[in-house]
Amino acid sequence: MPWEELLKQQTGKEPGRTKQDGASPQERETLIRQICDNMGGADRRTAPKTDAEEAPAPLPDGYVRRSPVQKYATAPDYKRRRIGRAVQAVIVLILFALLVLALFKSDLIRWS
Repeated sequence: MPWEELLKQQTGKEPGRTKQDGASPQERETLIRQICDNMGGADRRTAPKTDAEEAPAPLPDGYVRRSPVQKYATAPDYKRRRIGRAVQAVIVLILFALLVLALFKSDLIRWS
């Protein structure tokens, strides 16, 4: 890794060694942060920047990709139609139950 080489150059110590090399974990962490800053990299504890944070660039055909923030396309009356389907399902179940009850009362179906 490049940070290991830079750590060795700056401190003269191998990065994989234990406390016997004289560097405390805090010193090692500080050196690694300094090296990452010098290399232009982010601290390993911070989240990396993603392309979603930047403005989306249009593709050659003019489409602008906005994923993952782009929402699903839904019809304007989607909720009303969904509620209507649920009401229809309840009505069908009630009618089926009434039909079975009527068949039992007319003795066309018997429970043995």
